[in-house]
Amino acid sequence: MRRDHWGQGLATEAARAWRDYGFARLPVDHIISLIRPENLPSRRVAEKNGMTIWKEVIRKGIPHLVYKIQRGQTGRE
Repeated sequence: MRRDHWGQGLATEAARAWRDYGFARLPVDHIISLIRPENLPSRRVAEKNGMTIWKEVIRKGIPHLVYKIQRGQTGRE
């Protein structure tokens, strides 16, 4: 996303739409998001969409937080 569009809630809306699409159309019981710990804006987007930190992993030698939300936690199912 271009920087001049940051801070308008667009990432939060897009993430929410993908979350809702995933639960509505895919046979999954949870959705995850891998986010580097220092990426505070992405962490806020995940948290605004009901995700919480599930665990920490190393991916390609870089630490990541795994945010997770279970089906039924969105209030939309």
